Amino acid sequence: MNSSLRLYLLLPVFLLLFTTSCITKKEFGEVVKANVEAGMYTNTKINTPYLVLKTDQLPKMDSDVKVKKLSSYMVPLFFFWGWDRSYQCEINSRYYSNIFANSLEQKAHEFELEKLLGDKRIEITLEQVPKGFLYTNTGSVYFLIVAYFYDYDEKIYTQSPDFKISYKLMQGDRELKTDSLSYQFKEPVTNIADMSVSFVGFYMQDFKTVFENKTNEFIERIIEEL
Repeated sequence: MNSSLRLYLLLPVFLLLFTTSCITKKEFGEVVKANVEAGMYTNTKINTPYLVLKTDQLPKMDSDVKVKKLSSYMVPLFFFWGWDRSYQCEINSRYYSNIFANSLEQKAHEFELEKLLGDKRIEITLEQVPKGFLYTNTGSVYFLIVAYFYDYDEKIYTQSPDFKISYKLMQGDRELKTDSLSYQFKEPVTNIADMSVSFVGFYMQDFKTVFENKTNEFIERIIEEL
């Protein structure tokens, strides 16, 4: 096999290495921050005579995002390339509580909750929200004389994946009803086509959409059960 043909065959591998496996800790943190910062400007609270949202049970963080590098290495040899890169990301719980509060205000207006409740009130407690996620990127390439073999895997796992709320229907000091609702974000997300930076950004957008959808579902179920 001549050198030009071999270079042509190896080109896809080098493109794979340099376009998907090279996200740095700084780049990773910047992508996450860009996706959550708009939801961090305020700390939305709801405390009215008919509707209360409690967030005291959620963990507190000083920063919006914390990124910790768990592993990062690349082994470039003549016959073998291998890499392993993983980051642990924590997101301030205020990001999730603000999403929930905004949806709750919209649903309260949509269903005219104040009129529906009359002299009663609902107290909703956010008990658990996802803590963050784990990003992993591993791969290896074996170069032979006339061929190459590679293995590549890039995934994001939701950490502390439980989303749980509880609520109480009150009339004065009397508790009329209490219940809880929960959902677990179980499945990891695998990158099959995008650059690493885009993959992380798309994950953040999709996760926000799923969280908003589950939030709306929870709120509507509470209202339906009044």
